[in-house]
Amino acid sequence: MAFKKKSNEERKKEVDFLVEQANKKIDNVFNSPEDIKEYLSFMSKFYNYSFKNSILIEEQFRGARAVGSFAFWKEKGYVVNKGEKGIKILVPTKLGDRFEAEDGTIKLVSKATEREKALIKENKLEFIPGKTLFKQGYVFDVSQTNVPLEEIPKLFPNRWLEGTVENYKGFFNSLENLADKIGVKIIEPKSELGQVKGVSYTFTNEVALNPRNSEIQNIKTLIHELAHAKLHTSETFSNYTQAEKEFQAEMVAFSVSSYFNIDTEEYSLRYLKSWTKDRDFKDKERLLKEVKETTKEFIETIESSLLNIKEKEILIEDEAVKEFLGKDKIKINELSKTELEELIEKNNSYTWFKIDGNKEIDSKDFTGKNHVMVVKEDDSYRDIYVGKTYNLENLIYVDDNKNLYRLKKELEVEKTNNSFFYKKNESEVLSMEYAKDINLSSDKFISDENRELNEQGVFKEPYITVDFCEENFFKKGEVIDLKEANERFKEAELKVRELKREAEQREEYYPYAKTKLKLHYAPEKVIPLHFDIGDGYVNDLKELINKELKSARYEDLRKSIDNTFDNKEKAFKKEVEPFYDINKLKEIPIGDIADKLGIDTVKRGNKLWCNLRGEKTASCCINIDKNYFYDFGGQPEGGDGIKFVSKAEGISAKDSIYRLADMFGIEPENNIDNSFKPSFHISNSDYKEIGIEPNRAMLNVDINLERQSLAEVMELEKSCAKTMNELANDDKSAFLNILNFKSMPIVYNNAKTYYSCIERINEYVKEYNSPVDGFNSLEVLLYKDFTKNLEEKLNKQIDILYRAGINERIGFDLSEEKVNLKKDLDDLFSASLSNGVEVYYNSNPDELKVIKSIEEFRDYAIDILVPELSGFEVSEEEITKTEKEVKSWTYTDLLEFCEGNDIEIVPLKKEKTIEIEKSVKEVRIKNKPMEL
Repeated sequence: MAFKKKSNEERKKEVDFLVEQANKKIDNVFNSPEDIKEYLSFMSKFYNYSFKNSILIEEQFRGARAVGSFAFWKEKGYVVNKGEKGIKILVPTKLGDRFEAEDGTIKLVSKATEREKALIKENKLEFIPGKTLFKQGYVFDVSQTNVPLEEIPKLFPNRWLEGTVENYKGFFNSLENLADKIGVKIIEPKSELGQVKGVSYTFTNEVALNPRNSEIQNIKTLIHELAHAKLHTSETFSNYTQAEKEFQAEMVAFSVSSYFNIDTEEYSLRYLKSWTKDRDFKDKERLLKEVKETTKEFIETIESSLLNIKEKEILIEDEAVKEFLGKDKIKINELSKTELEELIEKNNSYTWFKIDGNKEIDSKDFTGKNHVMVVKEDDSYRDIYVGKTYNLENLIYVDDNKNLYRLKKELEVEKTNNSFFYKKNESEVLSMEYAKDINLSSDKFISDENRELNEQGVFKEPYITVDFCEENFFKKGEVIDLKEANERFKEAELKVRELKREAEQREEYYPYAKTKLKLHYAPEKVIPLHFDIGDGYVNDLKELINKELKSARYEDLRKSIDNTFDNKEKAFKKEVEPFYDINKLKEIPIGDIADKLGIDTVKRGNKLWCNLRGEKTASCCINIDKNYFYDFGGQPEGGDGIKFVSKAEGISAKDSIYRLADMFGIEPENNIDNSFKPSFHISNSDYKEIGIEPNRAMLNVDINLERQSLAEVMELEKSCAKTMNELANDDKSAFLNILNFKSMPIVYNNAKTYYSCIERINEYVKEYNSPVDGFNSLEVLLYKDFTKNLEEKLNKQIDILYRAGINERIGFDLSEEKVNLKKDLDDLFSASLSNGVEVYYNSNPDELKVIKSIEEFRDYAIDILVPELSGFEVSEEEITKTEKEVKSWTYTDLLEFCEGNDIEIVPLKKEKTIEIEKSVKEVRIKNKPMEL
């Protein structure tokens, strides 16, 4: 992608030309007879699905047009791509035809004798055509298969672009810079995009790309979606028609792509034609003016980014390496250790260049002599030919596409004469002049020359200065001692995480708060840091410093900084090993840990996919074989089971060890009294769920001055002048009393309401002659939806209180009081059958059956389905599977079965009062809450 920087005048002239040319070319797009014939021929190979199935397909996979089953694609010589999820449809299954034999029995035609077949043909025996049942099937869209692009017709809707882009990584990075500049975040899709190539989430300033896109499709589509985000904001969104918005976005994408010699002409012009055909834009001149301005802005930003990359390129002199890489200039991409290891795992290449990690890389490093084949072993990398091992910082990785990567350089700090000196970089050194300009409190701030140093020449009390914070947690120029800063960052992190969780529950997005700061650790010595508050990467400032300065060269610096924190924290690191076998804890399968934490996982091959923050799409991958997880939501990071618990629960490593040991019943390794208890933590959203104010325990206490003296009230305020989590750690008895006083009545009332709803459903069902009519009535359906929401709320409250240890206070196991709407409704349905109901199959009174329980009803369904399946010639294994499935059917499954097979249910005349197994009177959640 070679280009030279152009002047503003040259750039404007070219942009104007590109936009005008594109606008003229749209009218010249036409569909040739050959193209139309090719499209019709292609589509004729696919089954025409029913209206209902067509709707089901579109709901699950937007834009799907050419779909077929797994067997269909296999028959055509193609395969479904690994990891693709099937689109659910209803598949008709015709049951075997029957006839009434001479002895009056009903038999399958396939089992008839030759004589009986002749009598059927002569209409002397009654013929009963087989019914059609529907079962669930799966189909896959053409984009989910390996069908090559050249076999897809030009006129195919949503036909995708295929191909690569020179310097794709660099170009995509430049688009990421563009997104940052216009305030847009590039995220994973929030739902299945189907054939849609990308989406712009207008009201959250986010865009997403389809993971099936090729390189060229990604580039073109990202420009398109960024154009939407730039031009069609939440304020201007309603000022344009849909056609005008698509016209502008694609014109920008086409013009920008053309400027950088990325050919999307055929794709873009057909897309533009589809949105402009038979439409007359009222103010096309204004639309084109905005397109030109946006195109010019996008090009300037992209060009600037690409030229910066170009300046960092290294010219290769070795001819063999040139031929191997297919280029004479290369750029080294820098990644964190986790990112680099993840990249290596995804690629098949074992090719590396060895380097000296301490020096700048130049052309001399790229020779046949420096070329090695290396495999990873534990934390080192071994040459597969000579057995020599390397550290990751002494290697450059060459991926499958011949792109080069190395470990991101740490901040350069040298240790000389037992003190630390930051390498000369004036932009990163805070001078005393700068300190004078900051708005400092003179009585609080201690200048560098007056700060006490330790033996290593590091401040005994380091401090930070704030350069920037997106939220009001910190002010620009603020100076804070390290211990105070750590607590404030910890509080801010919890606050933003809580706001993000609440936003996710409303299906909205709350951003993390970018913060830039500097750590001052010695006279005029600083280290710049970035803390994205709320992204879940770390819990506090101390953890961030330990992560960012984790290389061996910072060991003394880390020790010095550790001395400023509480000695109890350091003592834990020395004492925790004797109590628990850490290696034993790390061996626990992370998938099992996820199950214990209530995190749903989806298995694909040797990996489990899940999310840790309630996202719409998976944000975490668990490698089953390696027992290692990788969290790519927020700040990418991976680790073992202890780290997984820490990420999932938002707790420290210390507390994660105790939590893990408690979950799996692992005892300490020795008899030393464990004085370090895991700090208690419940999220703010969970506290609010049970009616508790989380940030000040005192607000949850009712004060009665008629019964309590002023001294008692003051003592109460003193003991409860803390957060609920702090109170739980300091005074568990007072904490549980508050929960019993405030939260248990809420749970009791919700349980009472739940069972009242069950009774109301029972009453409504009894008003109808037929259980089918009763359970399908509007009143019951409305109550069922309400009760379902109440079930989820009540069970969540019980879970929270159970985790908080409420059993210790109330004297019984609260978890046993969780409700089960499915079981209660099945019990009601079974009760409605207890007097006996008559069931007619095929509306034939001769085939009536009397049923008195839900179990008998399931057996009846099996009696009907299994003979039908036998007539349909399915395997014994399939029949056994069907029987097992029917045995677990709920009342709704049985009612759908009856409705789909013309089975009528008529109650017998004798009536009997329906009893509910559980009633409100039997609810055990009745302990009167005691006062604090």
